[in-house]
Amino acid sequence: MEQIGRAVKRINDRLESKRGLADIARDAEEIRAAASRMPSLFPPGSRDGHSDATPAVWERWPQFVAAAEALETAAEKLAATARSEAPIAAQFRLTTRACSGCHDVFRSKR
Repeated sequence: MEQIGRAVKRINDRLESKRGLADIARDAEEIRAAASRMPSLFPPGSRDGHSDATPAVWERWPQFVAAAEALETAAEKLAATARSEAPIAAQFRLTTRACSGCHDVFRSKR
């Protein structure tokens, strides 16, 4: 999750500074790859208190997997958008919404 957070921050910084935009595709691919591994990070019975994950991850497993898949898809589209030099900011917002949507249900508030 921290890897995704760092990649999101890098993309946001690149968009704000309008510099390094060519590297957004690489950052988006990093998010996509991490999202594809996300369900494997939370196997049944793995709640050990060293995570911000709520019990909803395991109680609503199909929804959690779908949220991870939505992030993977959004990040894949962001990478494609960045490679095409199309307007990136709109797809970045959709990608971060996919992150937030998962956090709203599956991450405890700090």
